[in-house]
Amino acid sequence: MSVSLRIENISVSYGEAAPVLRDVSFELNANEIVAILGANGAGKSTLLRAISGILPLQAGRVFVDGEDISTMPPSRRVERGLVHVPEGRQMLAGLSVHENLILGAYVRRREPAAALMATESEIYDLFPILAERRHQLAGSLSGGQQQMLALGRALMSKPRILMCDEPSLGIAPLVVNEIFAAIARMRDGGIPIMLVEQNAKKALSIADRAIAMQRGQIRLVGSARDLQGSEALSAIYLGN
Repeated sequence: MSVSLRIENISVSYGEAAPVLRDVSFELNANEIVAILGANGAGKSTLLRAISGILPLQAGRVFVDGEDISTMPPSRRVERGLVHVPEGRQMLAGLSVHENLILGAYVRRREPAAALMATESEIYDLFPILAERRHQLAGSLSGGQQQMLALGRALMSKPRILMCDEPSLGIAPLVVNEIFAAIARMRDGGIPIMLVEQNAKKALSIADRAIAMQRGQIRLVGSARDLQGSEALSAIYLGN
């Protein structure tokens, strides 16, 4: 299986503080979901921000399809196909659903409009409610609909790798099921996904593999099936 994303011994600190990530290494293979699990403060979201270039690396390297992108700014990483859906969704509330989606296609701005429209149509197939709300302001959408829009906006760039941070946060359970089913469909469609998620049970239900973090380090790696109900994983969440 080919490796889409490779992380080699990365460490990250905030200023003069102790490292938030320490010597983290792993691989994300093509066509798989890897769940990043752990209690609050484990370093999960920091890991995504470091990979996407929002936070500078203190040490280590990041590779996308074998290319070292460690020193690239976030915009160039997006151009290389590495797309980050942040926690909190970060919609442009005063723009419509359609306008938010078109902004997500900025890296494809030289492509014909017909190509962008085709991708937008695919997103509406994935999230039919967005088609119904196409001209509605993003700020008036429910939390679940905004999360769908955040994922759709990311898909507009035709990502080679997708990183999702807490997609279930603050969303009703039935809508969470719909969003996680869509994430699984993205993987089945050929997009490898890193999924940071506090709801371990839900993440493991669609993931292929999982990584559990504690205090900025990887403590446990295994198949999603093996880690479901794992006492070792429970101990990491409890801080033992």
